Amino acid sequence: MKKTICYFLALLALPLAAGTFELDTPVWGKADPACKTTLELRSENGNLLVKAVCAFPPGTVLKSEQRQRGEPVWEDESFEIFLSPVVFGSSPVRYSFAVNASGAMSETKDLDRSVRLPWSCKVNTEKDRWTLSASIPLKKLNGTGLWRVNACRNSYNAAQDYVLGLAMAAPGYNSPSLPLVTGPVKAEAMAKIINEALSVYSSSLAEWLPSADRRIYHILVKAEREFAATPDAMLSKSQAEKLFNMAAMLRKSAETGGKTAALLNFMFNDKH
Repeated sequence: MKKTICYFLALLALPLAAGTFELDTPVWGKADPACKTTLELRSENGNLLVKAVCAFPPGTVLKSEQRQRGEPVWEDESFEIFLSPVVFGSSPVRYSFAVNASGAMSETKDLDRSVRLPWSCKVNTEKDRWTLSASIPLKKLNGTGLWRVNACRNSYNAAQDYVLGLAMAAPGYNSPSLPLVTGPVKAEAMAKIINEALSVYSSSLAEWLPSADRRIYHILVKAEREFAATPDAMLSKSQAEKLFNMAAMLRKSAETGGKTAALLNFMFNDKH
């Protein structure tokens, strides 16, 4: 198994995806360039470190109340992180962590708002943005090195002139959906992520992909078979990140024209 993993990584000489994301998918309301929202995620010593910058038009008075812990802060100008560990054989636990621009915090475990989880968060407001910095102890949430994550910004001003929701991924913005590698990952979990990427294409259609995508597809097919055969083997964080990034690239290519190109190649090539 170790030789197999090293072989794959020799082929996957790709830069890791940056840990900074832009929330640009409107969930409700109309997108406003003045409300640009960026998110930085990174793991350190078993903690997920979260930093977000939420811009707003200068002079805006934000709707943000001083609330008690556990109250619905998402009804204010706020930011939410949704997490769920990738597990097998049982339903995954779903966590949410929310904070408003005044620093009021709330969290849930499977929608239970009465739980108290040991996370920390600080906020700061300037004339055209508010920022947050949070630390979530993944090691205390019974997770592994592979999680699903999503994030949402709820944007309100005091006059209610605009109400806007921005997410990393929508629909289902309040459901963790995007894989996040935070530590060593079992081969079984990585095989599942790879399978989701491969399922975008049928095996016959994959042969008509552009050459770069076709190469990635075949590498991932071989990796999935190896990992499915040895489900308890462990991949290091860096190994898992490289494989995950290839899976993400294949999915992204499908969304941005790769699948269309494969279909056109298949339809108009005389060899089929």
